[in-house]
Amino acid sequence: MRLRLILLAILVASFIAPLVPAGPAGDVRGADSGACRAYIRNVDVSSYNTPDHAFPVDYLETVTVRVVSPLPFISHKVDMAFMDLFSWTVSEETDTGTETSYETPVDVADYADYGIGLYKVTARGVLQDGRTCSAVVFIVVGGTTPVSTVAGIVALVLAVGGALGLLILLILIFMGILGSSSLVGCLGVLPFAALLIPLAMVTGGGQSSGSGQTTGSGGAPQAPAGSPDASGGGVKFRLKISLLAIGCALLSTIGFVVLFQQMGSVYPTITVVVLSLVLGLVAGILLPTLAATFARRRK
Repeated sequence: MRLRLILLAILVASFIAPLVPAGPAGDVRGADSGACRAYIRNVDVSSYNTPDHAFPVDYLETVTVRVVSPLPFISHKVDMAFMDLFSWTVSEETDTGTETSYETPVDVADYADYGIGLYKVTARGVLQDGRTCSAVVFIVVGGTTPVSTVAGIVALVLAVGGALGLLILLILIFMGILGSSSLVGCLGVLPFAALLIPLAMVTGGGQSSGSGQTTGSGGAPQAPAGSPDASGGGVKFRLKISLLAIGCALLSTIGFVVLFQQMGSVYPTITVVVLSLVLGLVAGILLPTLAATFARRRK
């Protein structure tokens, strides 16, 4: 059990550590930074600065992002973000220092190959006096379906595959076929489930040993039917740590987050990602524990 808890702690740390936002990088934002305005298709998009109010574009469209400032730019950079953890540079140039605006064409199809849905566009510029000016715009890329893109297909496989793997694990645990965590992956359970589940339904799940004891979910001898632990009222609630179930739950959670992003419903901020992973972690621990508890109660 101690080894499982250590492995669980390492797993949690590996998921949570990259999600902790870094501290300020020392950028100095001037008082005029709020005066910058961004335009897409010559439309002022300053009000499209939240995920629930995103500017619609087509995935085959080439849009022009224009940023205007009260002072001339000496350089500018435009980034797109799939989520707060992943972003890339669309354009980065050095300006003449005489123009108070700049334009950058964005070929949406270059990014629709990997996915559609909600994106965050951040335009930053260094002004003539050394201060920075920035504008943030959320866009929703449409014109096709999520399952027609690479990100959408991968997200669907993770969401459905992880959920299905977790469901099969719960059934196997409840029937007493699989009592402890295994080293095989989530999908590695699927071929065996097609044979084991029908067999368990015919044989009744757990088997009786010659000494009158039954083997429980972990393979350890359980009390006879007449003892308190064999009845529903005397079964104790014991926490069950299954790394396999946790892995399936986390994969499914990540898949659903990306799938909702592709559908334009959710933009995966750091808060959304962290809360989703925490819920996945709780489900990966709580559901196998309940399945094992109910499996003991029914014997």
